Amino acid sequence: MKRLVAAVLGFVVVLSLGIISDICFTKTCRTVLNDVNESISLVKAGDFTSAAKKAQDAEDYWENHRKILCFTVNHGFLYEVNSRLTGLSSLSTADAAEEFLATAEQAAQSLTYVMDEK
Repeated sequence: MKRLVAAVLGFVVVLSLGIISDICFTKTCRTVLNDVNESISLVKAGDFTSAAKKAQDAEDYWENHRKILCFTVNHGFLYEVNSRLTGLSSLSTADAAEEFLATAEQAAQSLTYVMDEK
């Protein structure tokens, strides 16, 4: 009887951790994706200062949560998203608007792909 209870408790713990990690993953990706999409809109509107702030917020949020996500998500996916987000805020100037839009849209596509593959 003790083994059965231990097995059930172990199963409940593992299931709970899986659910919590999925919630954390989804929240992180959605937050970063929303920030990236908002920065794209701001660049298209010509508000480069606010776009840089939003892009920096996305980078910071991703960097803070990426270490947790590496326990549950393929590292290749994380590396791809990280490479797209890194330095995004520095591109949000009038001179680099085209490059910013291309990189930000690639980052958004990468995040969407990662969320779909998870």
